[in-house]
Amino acid sequence: MAGHVLGGRYELTERIGAGGMGVVWSARDRLLHRTVAVKVLSGAGGTPDAAVRLEREARAAAGLSENRHVVTVHDFGRDGDTVYVVMERVSGRTLDAFLRAEGPPGPALAVEWVRQVCAALEAAHAAGVVHRDIKPANVILTPDGTVKVLDFGIAWFHPMHGLERISRDLVAGSAPWMSPEQIQGAQMDHRSDLYSTGCLLYELLTGRTPFGDRDTYSLFVAHVTEPVVAPGLLRPGIPAALDTLTLRLLAKSPNDRPGSASEVAARLGAVGRDLGAVATTPYNPSAPPTGPGSAVPAALSPAPGPPPAVDPAALASPSATGGGRRWPASRRTARTAALGGALAVLATAGVLWLNHPDGSDDSGARAADRTDGSHTSAPASGADPDTTPGSATPAPAAPSPTPSTTSGTGKAADMRFPRTATGTSPLPSGWRLAHETRYRMDLPVPADFTGSDNDGKGMIYEGPGGQIVISVYHDFDVAKATRTSLQEQLAWYRKGADGTMSEARSDGIKDVILLGLPGAGFEVTYHKTDSSQTGSRHHRIERGVQDAEKEELYFRVEYPDTPEYDARARKVLATMQDRIVLHPR
Repeated sequence: MAGHVLGGRYELTERIGAGGMGVVWSARDRLLHRTVAVKVLSGAGGTPDAAVRLEREARAAAGLSENRHVVTVHDFGRDGDTVYVVMERVSGRTLDAFLRAEGPPGPALAVEWVRQVCAALEAAHAAGVVHRDIKPANVILTPDGTVKVLDFGIAWFHPMHGLERISRDLVAGSAPWMSPEQIQGAQMDHRSDLYSTGCLLYELLTGRTPFGDRDTYSLFVAHVTEPVVAPGLLRPGIPAALDTLTLRLLAKSPNDRPGSASEVAARLGAVGRDLGAVATTPYNPSAPPTGPGSAVPAALSPAPGPPPAVDPAALASPSATGGGRRWPASRRTARTAALGGALAVLATAGVLWLNHPDGSDDSGARAADRTDGSHTSAPASGADPDTTPGSATPAPAAPSPTPSTTSGTGKAADMRFPRTATGTSPLPSGWRLAHETRYRMDLPVPADFTGSDNDGKGMIYEGPGGQIVISVYHDFDVAKATRTSLQEQLAWYRKGADGTMSEARSDGIKDVILLGLPGAGFEVTYHKTDSSQTGSRHHRIERGVQDAEKEELYFRVEYPDTPEYDARARKVLATMQDRIVLHPR
């Protein structure tokens, strides 16, 4: 198909990856003169179910386009019998390819990468989307250290999205990273993604998945029934706090896992700040687990000897995870009887289309699954994961409360801002570092932005002509919770902001992550009424977070509501947030 033009706009130039039923191409967008990645379904791969999955993936990712940790979707369309989705062309390689080439990274990198995955999941869950297939092949690492989540093709959507279900008969996923409830077809919500994230973290820390290289059926049994060996037993030097968090993510019951992706991100941020240069030992699969370096309770460590024999019925029992729907005995019996035969063909059934470039191609196109047969489907329980009311309104998980304690120990005391920037690569071309000692912060600023004092708590930076205005505040002893202030601010905008704006529209307060801590933010679009640009449509993004010491960091950006300004403003905001350094009072 090289040279073929889809939709009269996207000229396919180079095939960069392929899998089960799809092909990924590098393409030239003739309208906007940019390089994009195009995932194409055609021929035998263009089945109705595959087309539905591709459209679902496009809608899920498009709804999260403001999150820098999700690959941006630009377009979705049909050209004759060909169905395609157009995405940003991402440079980098998947964590799957990284692990194959270099082995597990250092714990600090592993923690940071998974923290960024949680930032993507936090946005997805708040939007009513459960990914259901978090694994190394669906996470891409870009050259600047940014991590992006890929492939929402089998995501669960809240019914409010009005999307067609994938299938009445299958619960899909990838066996080494599937949650117990996903395997059982039990009620499932955002915490299923947290279990898969725990599997990902475990693999990055140790170089192996929690239950090793087994056949699909054995993996299903292990996820549902077997305890996990603590990462610190396989790789000495991993902090006890990281062991504990990993094992909590891998809890069999969703109720025993952390409550939200934002909570996990905050805990990973705290662990990352404490890691420093912790020495660890590379994972050696032939070496037996060793005790030192792990503070995992004995009850969580595996018993000696081979895994216990398991009745296949255990896999079919929702009670194995401590919850879930119960079925009449006749349905449970039929479901269990069908399990053995169904599992025998799972490794080759290939019900999901795959499009991950092979390990030799790290060009970083929008990659998804690896084609090693690990992407499998478990038989469903009779409950439809896409329509069952109990299967996840992914609890736009209750936002983490703003810490109010200023001393002591425990979770609140750990929630303090780091004193160094999270970004580690050199500043992008055309940026400078501003040292604002009066406001106790250093942050990167585009070279063509100018700064001015604000009100003693922060700085205002304006782009050429003042089209983009970014305000950065850093304050101590803030009496009011940041979320409360944001709610009041949003209400003020909606009332017309004292005559300075009209027709203000917003989706409301949402959870965000700033400097590894859970915060809040909102976006609002409105007509300006207080400047020479009266009547023009403008957009504001406001984000803030307060730590355990009542120290607050706050960002606000305002710009004309056009695609060009939006793209630059978000990029500037993201870079500032990643690179800011705060100083103690």
